[in-house]
Amino acid sequence: MIQCTGFQETVHTLRNQIRSAAQSRDSVSEILNSNRGCAFIKSSDGTIVHSNREYDRRFVHNNDPKGRKAASFLDRSVADISFHSDRMILGSCSTIEFQHVGLIWSESSATQVLADLHTVKTSLADCGDSTMSILGITRVIREAVSKQQRRLRALNYYSTQLQSMSSSMRQCIILLARNDSVSQIAEETRMARRTIEKYKREALQATRTAESL
Repeated sequence: MIQCTGFQETVHTLRNQIRSAAQSRDSVSEILNSNRGCAFIKSSDGTIVHSNREYDRRFVHNNDPKGRKAASFLDRSVADISFHSDRMILGSCSTIEFQHVGLIWSESSATQVLADLHTVKTSLADCGDSTMSILGITRVIREAVSKQQRRLRALNYYSTQLQSMSSSMRQCIILLARNDSVSQIAEETRMARRTIEKYKREALQATRTAESL
């Protein structure tokens, strides 16, 4: 006997709720929106029948995908595995679970980013509604951070830090960035060497913090 994972159990619970809703003609969309993952229901030809807000935000950039085939809006990095896993569900598999990588819309910016994804799909063949064939939930495990995003985060951090610095510290950091020595800075600004060393340590710490963002 194959043991279900916790994620599969979550999807199976959702499937049972959808089956009950289909039979009583309750709102399926409300049930999907109660799930924090990217939840969707497809017909047998790959058309999106229902989706929740998280799916719309991550895969369609807040547009409405209902009535559209998934292949028409998913990035190729997601569309291929989406198609093949659908075929498996429509074939002989009742439930499949897989981890994959694909381009989705970023949570923090209006750009697409590569992300580690975790998906479970299950059959809705017995739900009593012929328009619904596949239920799926995709969880975003981790977004990759591009070099450009790292640079922007670092610049934003530096900007915030500079605004809170005293004028003497800003002047010192500019001279340090110019590769002036502590002795040269002390002579030019008449600052105490220990003050310059203190500013240098704080600047290095700010740099390490910015690079880790």
